[in-house]
Amino acid sequence: MNAEELKAASSAIGLISRKWDLSVLVALQATPRGHSEMVRRTGLDRKQLTRVLRRLESAGLVHRSVDTARSPIRVWYRLTTAGQQLLRIVAGFADWWEKDSAAPADEPRPVCLV
Repeated sequence: MNAEELKAASSAIGLISRKWDLSVLVALQATPRGHSEMVRRTGLDRKQLTRVLRRLESAGLVHRSVDTARSPIRVWYRLTTAGQQLLRIVAGFADWWEKDSAAPADEPRPVCLV
């Protein structure tokens, strides 16, 4: 891995390394959702969820749309193509961790503290 690849990898990992980012992305995995439903699914309070969604939106992983055809106005969030691709990569990483890592089966696995 060269310096440019290392910088790109660090940036990509930084996008999802905060506490709630992956939980929010996974909650959006199957279907677009409204803010209130996201609050229920993730357990985050509204203010924190809004911060996470804005950060993921600015990173190009989540798309926000406003439905003005109904009353009251609804805001929907969905994964972008980049968000879907990222979740596939994370799933592959998780699969590697569970099945293919170099740790012998008789040794305890380290626990992720995040």
